[in-house]
Amino acid sequence: MCLKLSDVNPKKLYPRYPFVRAFTTSPCLPTYAFVLYRLIVGLYCLAWLIFSGYNYNSKWLLYISNWIFVFIAAHFIFGSILSMSYGLSDEAQYYDTSTRWGSEPFIEGFSGYDEDKESTGKEVWVDEKIEDKLGLCHKLLWIIFTIASVGALQITLIYWSIFYEDQEINGVNITFLIFNSVFITIELLLSNLPVVLLHFFYSHIVQSIYILFTVLYWAFGGTDAKGHPYIYKALDYENEPDWAVIFAFLYVVIFQILAHIYCFSLFHLRKWLVRKFYLKL
Repeated sequence: MCLKLSDVNPKKLYPRYPFVRAFTTSPCLPTYAFVLYRLIVGLYCLAWLIFSGYNYNSKWLLYISNWIFVFIAAHFIFGSILSMSYGLSDEAQYYDTSTRWGSEPFIEGFSGYDEDKESTGKEVWVDEKIEDKLGLCHKLLWIIFTIASVGALQITLIYWSIFYEDQEINGVNITFLIFNSVFITIELLLSNLPVVLLHFFYSHIVQSIYILFTVLYWAFGGTDAKGHPYIYKALDYENEPDWAVIFAFLYVVIFQILAHIYCFSLFHLRKWLVRKFYLKL
């Protein structure tokens, strides 16, 4: 992965992209298989949301892991609907019959000149139409995925390294705190979704709102499910305010940036893999 100055161009803060199908197709799966994959994961996540919300007490909304899992479920369900809609379009029918995988597998990185064409002698499809071709639904899906992906990776890392205190391992913990990151990693590798460095801002907004919520909840006398004057021990503003402030900073800045860099790296790994194997066909 080579970081370029254009990766941090302020113009990239806004969700714009020239390829709509980047949000509805896979570089390695036919459209129908990609729809099925997203739908299965989405329904699985929705089922666990309903189960956990029904079986746990009214404190369910206090925990950031539940907030983020709502975004994960929303991404896969909404994404499956958009992929299904695309699969029924004339464009999808064209790619189904003209390419090996049923969609253009490398739709990121070309802007009119293909440097690989000279070295390989093989044609690669190039879309010279710039700038933004996304509709509101695709922009919304992109933002939801950014929030879900960064949040899921943060939660998995922090929970199992800091918050976990010999708690019972059950289906909810495994799904919300392990499978969350597994689903995100798989989606980053199987989809054509782009990752933009500056988009961590969207996740930052949600995470900052959550930290503010924990402060207000404590200030008004709120307690966790066990009656403690905090939601997470690391955010004990009453007894350990200094550590709580330090942890809040680490959470919304350091851990968040690291999680987004992980997503950005997987995005470039996927591009490299597609470039390497597709050009050999």
